[in-house]
This record gives sequence, structure tokens and C-alpha cells, in this order.
Amino acid sequence: MAKIPSRLLALDYLRGFFIVIIIIDHLWHWPSLYAFVTGKGELWVTSAEGFVIISGLLIGYVRGYKNRDQPLLDVSVKIWKRAALLYLWLVISTILYTALVWYVPTVGDTGWIDIVHGDWWTLINATILMENSHIWVHFLYIYAALLAFTPAIIWLLRTGRMYLVIALAFVGYAAGRWADIEWMQWMPLFYLPAVAGFYLTTIQSWWSHMKHGHKVLIGGGVSLVTLVTIIASIICTFVIPEQSLAASLNHLFTKEFVFNFWRIPMSLLWFVGFVLLFEYGQRWIGRWFGWLLLPFGTRSLTAYITHGAILFIIALLFDETSNIWYNTAVGTLAVIAAWAFIRLPIVQKLVPR
Repeated sequence: MAKIPSRLLALDYLRGFFIVIIIIDHLWHWPSLYAFVTGKGELWVTSAEGFVIISGLLIGYVRGYKNRDQPLLDVSVKIWKRAALLYLWLVISTILYTALVWYVPTVGDTGWIDIVHGDWWTLINATILMENSHIWVHFLYIYAALLAFTPAIIWLLRTGRMYLVIALAFVGYAAGRWADIEWMQWMPLFYLPAVAGFYLTTIQSWWSHMKHGHKVLIGGGVSLVTLVTIIASIICTFVIPEQSLAASLNHLFTKEFVFNFWRIPMSLLWFVGFVLLFEYGQRWIGRWFGWLLLPFGTRSLTAYITHGAILFIIALLFDETSNIWYNTAVGTLAVIAAWAFIRLPIVQKLVPR
């Protein structure tokens, strides 16, 4: 693994990859060849977990490690401003997308809204209180809430209380399970990576000084276990879901209604496996897919916030069918359209990156 550059290029590519998966999964046009890449968002781990993990990692690295010499209050204000901005866009996007779904007929399906058609009071009130968010921008709810408490995490890391951060992440998860507060159940997948981000250069130094044979053993082991569990997830989810063992395993990793504990270590494992893949394949990925993944990766929030507009336009123009080639073409169109949209100067100026 090379020395960490000013931009973590492999992570930019990986974040862009997660955005592509999110767009295709939210489009929900199946069957499609893209199902072999995305798992239709139904596997033991999805791109949502990856997006939260990579966000926590980069917050820990940028606001934690790189800003470590700045006054904590200054760093905290930056983080709180970011959280407030994401909250504002959560409210705006949820109300806008819901209004479009309510009042503009489409030939294709759009994101489902758990509020009675035309009930504006409930929509506005629930959205402002963060009790409701449109599925196309649901990540903003989780991210904004987690960011609000990040300054405390950075203070603990600055004062050498790494283990307390880890303990608090799991205590928060347990409290979230008990109180049925969704964003708290995601705390380990944000704050544990934030710890890794804070110590990223230390981890890099440890890795660079490791013997080659040990690197191969560890990297190969993680990659193998990741591959095996991905295959197991595919088999249990799509091939034999009704068998008792498969059903039991699927239940262990569910995030429907409750974020099951075992999804946390599995998410971290798959993330590390994909980081290794994107790090070692960085040159090849950049050559063939950099043009697509890098804009999505460096403007991931822009793409995430605005991709719902592209999905809605697709729903206006294209009905759903059972034709795999048609659905694959529509998925490709959605990704390219979202890629072109975020490159517009007015979008780059108005929407946070």
C-alpha cells in the first residue's frame, strides 16, 4: 500500500462505486444485469453501510487527524455547519420529492411515501422533526445526526480515549435498539471508522513496515473471507432463501425494522475487502472507470442528493418491464444522466459536495 496522498484516490473510486450502486438500487428496475453487481440491495451488506463507513472514515481523517492542530471549537463549528446543511437538504429534498410523487403522474414506479397523499402538515412536521425522510435521501438523516455528535468523538480521540469512543459506539447502538432510534443503531459503522481515520497514518505506517509475507497472508485472508461471505449471502438471499439455515443466516444480518448486530462486523469486513480490491486495482480502475467513478466519488453528496431527480425523470419516461436488457439499458441511462447532472456548473454551485 503506497503512502497516503493528499486525496485518497482509491476511496474516491470506492465512494463513486457506492453511488452507482445506490442509483441502480433506488431505480428498482429488475431483472437487470446490474443485479449481479448490486445484489438488488438485499444482501447481508449493502452500499448504504459502505457509504456510512467511508463517511466516518473520512471525517476521522480530515476533521480528526488533518485538523488536529486547529482549535477544537473551530473544527466543531465546521462539522456542525455541515450537519446543519445536510439537515436543510434533507428537509428540502424530502418535501420536494414527496410533492413530485404525490402530484405528478409517472409511468414507472417511484419511491414509496409512508404518509397519506396530500397530508402536508404531517409531511412537514415529521420531516422537520426527522421522523420522516424520503428513501432517496434517507442517508442525510443518518449522516446529519451522527455528525452532530462528532465533535465529542474528536475530542475523545485527541485526548487519547480511543477505547471510550469504541465503547460509546456500541452503547449507542444498544440504546438505539432499545429506544428504536435508527441513527443510533448506525453509530458503530460511523464512529469506529472515524477512529480508523484518525489513526490512518499510523495504520499505514504499520502496514508499510510489515513483512511482505504477512501482508499477503492478512490481505489474502481478508479478501478470501469477504469473497466467501459474499457468495454465501448471494446463495442464501437468492438461491435457497426458504431453507432453514439460509433463513436463519439472513435473519442475523437483517436491517429491516431493526439493524441486527451481526450486520456491523460483516459490513466492516466487506468494506475492508473492497478497500483492498480498490487499492490494489486502483490503476486499472482509474484507467477504465475513473471517468465515471471519480466525479461521483469527489461529489458524492451532490450525486446522492440529486439522483432522486434523475430517478423521477426516468419514472416519467420509462415504464417497468420484465425485459432484462431493457432494464439494464434504463439503469445505464440513469447512471450516465446522474453523472452528467452533477457536472453542471449550477448544480455544483447550489448543491453541497
